Amino acid sequence: MEKSLREFCLKERVPALWNASLSDYTSFHIGGAADAFLLPETEAAFVKLLAFLNASGRAFRVIGNGTNLLFSDRGVRGVIVSTRHMRGVTVRGRCARASAGLPLNVLCCALAEASLGGMECLYGIPGTVGGALVMNAGAYGAAISDTLSYVSLYDREERAVISLPKKELSFSYRKSLLQRERRYTVLSAEFSLESKNSEAIRGEMKRVLSRRMETQPTTLPSAGSAFLRPERGYAAEWIEQAGLLGARVGGAAVSVKHAGFIVNLGGATAEDVRTLIAQIQNEVERRFGVLLVPEIEYIDEEITV
Repeated sequence: MEKSLREFCLKERVPALWNASLSDYTSFHIGGAADAFLLPETEAAFVKLLAFLNASGRAFRVIGNGTNLLFSDRGVRGVIVSTRHMRGVTVRGRCARASAGLPLNVLCCALAEASLGGMECLYGIPGTVGGALVMNAGAYGAAISDTLSYVSLYDREERAVISLPKKELSFSYRKSLLQRERRYTVLSAEFSLESKNSEAIRGEMKRVLSRRMETQPTTLPSAGSAFLRPERGYAAEWIEQAGLLGARVGGAAVSVKHAGFIVNLGGATAEDVRTLIAQIQNEVERRFGVLLVPEIEYIDEEITV
């Protein structure tokens, strides 16, 4: 398989890294090496690559900027496909079409330039459009699905490119059909926005970013919020009340700036993070009867097709 994969990448001009350290491609800066790390640059190349991998039966996983992921210290025996080079965005009227790998910050800036509002609250979230759609990322009461019209997808079962409207994607708090059904891979998405003064949009983006920098540990490696919002209260409040502010396992620690974040203080391993997560869950449940569910996705050494 490796020979045929190398030949495919050369033929289709898909940039490829072999035995690549995943710590270099995640916001946590944690993870061992992947057998192959592929970076398609266009949607057409991406579709060809997905079709090739699908037909070969080789295990693979698609990621964006790796901002919500924790990879095994042993790395991944399989193929990781990154969309980070797919950064296209086009604006027509009050609609914007964005490629899966486009950073949310870049999308927000493009919309501000076009005097289109509705996504300001997403400014400062370090993920990409594709990853944000899968987990329905959001902040301050807004989510990326709010302005979504439809998503262009590669369907592994049908082996075809399809489009699904927002209403068929079952969006809810940090969840979507795309998260549950791994048969779908996001290629691009179209959003419907509202006309708004550019300066007002930029002002709101600046306020959102300032609030984020004031309250979150933006200067340390992390994977964003470590836990989903529980049924009652907020994860950060329960963690702090449990006396776990600053709690540490190896190089991983509960942020002293925001207890809902686990940060890499230097040299943290995936096992450090997982052990700390378990300790937090156990202590919060023991003391308050609240079960905290991790928002960070752990990817083990053996990924499935």
